[in-house]
Amino acid sequence: MGDCDASGEDIERDFVARTGCWSTVERVALTYGQVLAYGLPPAEGKRGDPRWPAFARRHGFDPARPVQWEVEALDPDELQRLVLAAVAPHVDRTVLARQIAREEEQRRVLRRFARSWPDGSRASGTRTEGAAADEPTVTSPAVHDPAAVERFWTAELMREAEPLPMPDYDEDDEASGPEA
Repeated sequence: MGDCDASGEDIERDFVARTGCWSTVERVALTYGQVLAYGLPPAEGKRGDPRWPAFARRHGFDPARPVQWEVEALDPDELQRLVLAAVAPHVDRTVLARQIAREEEQRRVLRRFARSWPDGSRASGTRTEGAAADEPTVTSPAVHDPAAVERFWTAELMREAEPLPMPDYDEDDEASGPEA
């Protein structure tokens, strides 16, 4: 992901060349095709960019007038949609479902623990300061129901849910079965 300009268009090639750890990378945004499709406004480009003349030739621009488009010009919801669409094919839904179920169990344990405090009023279902009463909550699908996992993954609530860090995944843990 990066700006659509002479250097931004070269970022993936440069990343692969410098790191040597990836054979290919996929540009999610911002491509020149997206600039045209979304009708994004141009900004003045960097005059000193040595990549500008080749970029200008590739796209038919005037070499004397550098232009660029900022990825921030995309609507944030559309940018999120593009990223999720690019990531979705690489997500192991079974592992995701297990992780979601694990997180839900951790929430239940934390709620039980919080209710065990002498003054359990804070954990009795009251919300913290700033949380709206109609604030949506995300519940996890049953791990054994692939359709429920798919609905959860694509649900509108997923867009609004605050991301949770994923723990390291160790295949040896999976071989030993679910945690007790």
